[in-house]
Amino acid sequence: MRLPVQHVSHRSVPLLVCLLAFAGAGYAADRGVDLYKLEPGPYAVTTIDDLVLTDSLQGRDVTLRVLFPDGAASDGPFPVVVYSTGMMCFPQMYDRVTAHWASHGYVVILPNHLDSPNNEQKLQPSQYGILLASRVRDLSFVLDSLDEIAAGVRLEGQIDAQRVAVAGHSFGAV
Repeated sequence: MRLPVQHVSHRSVPLLVCLLAFAGAGYAADRGVDLYKLEPGPYAVTTIDDLVLTDSLQGRDVTLRVLFPDGAASDGPFPVVVYSTGMMCFPQMYDRVTAHWASHGYVVILPNHLDSPNNEQKLQPSQYGILLASRVRDLSFVLDSLDEIAAGVRLEGQIDAQRVAVAGHSFGAV
């Protein structure tokens, strides 16, 4: 038995796409209550503003801001979030979100990029290519230096290098 084929009008395709998108959004909205932790976590947070490591490939010192949970050694090792700030932004501008993550048991590391207002070596937004390459190198350097960072903030054995996320805002998310 042969069934007739019904053709879909080109005008109905956008409607179908919208319906599918809204159906998925409704599901995500229902699940969102369970996925996000709006309240601070169980840990007090320690912040180190001035951990300085030397990146020999860039020929410069990289200052790091590190936030981490004040947890018992038995609670670790803690996962890591390396956070890249927006262009011309201070790492401290992101304290609200980074301290929140640390209160939930994450070690959060923010490098001072070349365009950071508190960096001695200043680059301007017009030097986009240099800034982008330098930021990529900063993130790679941080990931390669997790043991040294742990030692610098007295978290030896407490950083889980197998559970790492990289996040960023605006130009820091490029």
